[in-house]
Amino acid sequence: MVDILFLTLGEHGQASVHLATAFELYSRRMPGINIHVASSADLEARFDQVKARIDTDGDESRRSTISFHTVLPAPYKEALFRPGFDWSDIAHPPMQKSSKGVPRIAHTMCPFLPDEYVRGVDGCSKLLQMLSPDVVLVDMLFCQAIDACKLLDQRYIILSPLPGCDVSVGNAPWHQALFYYPSIGTDAPFPLSWKASFCNALNLLRIAYAVLSSPHLHAINAARKERGCTWTLPVLTATSVSPDTPCIAAGIPELDFPFTVPEALNQFGPICVPNAPLAEADPELKTWLDGGETILMIMGSHIAYNETLARSVLQGLLAGAGDRQILWKVSTVEKLRALFDEMLTTEHDRQRVRIVRWFEIEPAAIVEHENVVCYIHHGGANSYLECARSGTPQIILPMWYDTYTNATRLEYCGLGVYGSKTAAPGVDPGELEQAMLRVVSGPESVEFRYRAREVGIKCREAGGRERVADSILDYLTWSVNGSPKR
Repeated sequence: MVDILFLTLGEHGQASVHLATAFELYSRRMPGINIHVASSADLEARFDQVKARIDTDGDESRRSTISFHTVLPAPYKEALFRPGFDWSDIAHPPMQKSSKGVPRIAHTMCPFLPDEYVRGVDGCSKLLQMLSPDVVLVDMLFCQAIDACKLLDQRYIILSPLPGCDVSVGNAPWHQALFYYPSIGTDAPFPLSWKASFCNALNLLRIAYAVLSSPHLHAINAARKERGCTWTLPVLTATSVSPDTPCIAAGIPELDFPFTVPEALNQFGPICVPNAPLAEADPELKTWLDGGETILMIMGSHIAYNETLARSVLQGLLAGAGDRQILWKVSTVEKLRALFDEMLTTEHDRQRVRIVRWFEIEPAAIVEHENVVCYIHHGGANSYLECARSGTPQIILPMWYDTYTNATRLEYCGLGVYGSKTAAPGVDPGELEQAMLRVVSGPESVEFRYRAREVGIKCREAGGRERVADSILDYLTWSVNGSPKR
């Protein structure tokens, strides 16, 4: 019997690549292979939904097993947004223009209280000891899991949802990190101008000071040291690839800044969760999408719209979409019903604008519909990469930290438009309108569509979850036959 363990944070963007790979392995029906996914309890419902999609033929005779385990006492999101805080507390303007994002960056990196952190290490350690897995794949931001692996001398592979440059910028010469690549939270165009490069270096120094002087991280490190974790907090080394630890990232060169690929880094393109066909999963939505060209907008799961933001966005959508359909996910839709009734004044608008609280299917299945001509999102790595795989042009409205980097990356790669340069982290209706016109109907739209389709082909050729699963099986063969598992 062989055990493969995936250790991931439960948030949608972090967990997707782990669920995608775990269920790709599970779907291959390899006897004798037991697959385990471990996270916070909030991921279990999504785990069960994906498992139900795979378990459709009823043939369990040749299938490997797959199980879910809870190893974190609290989800990352719950730790980040404690009472009195919400997404607006971490939203910030580009950091070369404002220092607002600096004070909370240490807390955002690792929001757990010291006792919560140690309980997470203990939960992961207990599961590792129980399973003694042959292969372990770890989310690069799941610090407790990495600490547990190091405590037990358990080899592991980093499986990241980020493009390759983001996970290896620390391997670049110091002057490139300071003066060549945009630092986290900034939106200066790449490559950096001389003027922007000095602002970039200053921003990195401010971030370094905020992290090194953080009482929160000092408290976590004190608890870690008492638990036996004497090495650097893993999140602080998450932008470097160690030659001793294989790393799998979700990018390809066509989706990223140019960089020197470390030997231990493999890139297999966007790693997407398997989806049922849209016609099967949500036939009513498919019928609606079949009705004409559609603008899709899904911001991050952390974002709860207030009236001001919702009004600005809807004004921009209505002005920029022309007569196209609009599909918009708004978690607070019921609270904003009066606003939407006020702004959608005609029967035609009420039919072509669909505002929903939640999708039962993965967003990747929607953006792949041929009538989706533009995807507007906040710039999370999964949204950026999944949309790129579909071959659909994008608009990014960044609100914090790495989302600004992806807005810059999007424009550098020619796949769409950074749609809130003057207003971020807010949204200006006129600016959003102009971004939409550029992407879907202006003279540049043909070029955006062509480039997006071209890159989409490259993404699919890279192999995604299938290639990742193949690489894990190759590693498993080497690990079991070539050396001890630890």
